[in-house]
Amino acid sequence: MFQTDVAISFTGVAGPEPLEGHEAGSVIMALVFADGTEKTIVLSLSGGRNAVRKRVVKYGYFHLVEELKRRNGSK
Repeated sequence: MFQTDVAISFTGVAGPEPLEGHEAGSVIMALVFADGTEKTIVLSLSGGRNAVRKRVVKYGYFHLVEELKRRNGSK
């Protein structure tokens, strides 16, 4: 629909309480590329709700950049 080369998504429980059997700080992050390649990363983070949310975005950015570097043969 958006004709993008990569998509990133997050789901999980930022907290402060567990939800539906998942601990606070439990997060699943996914990267999906136009070629159909998928990468899933499971995180278990500590801290308050805002800290978890901020760290998830940083982890997402880090993993996205690292995967793009790897695909382009960069270090």
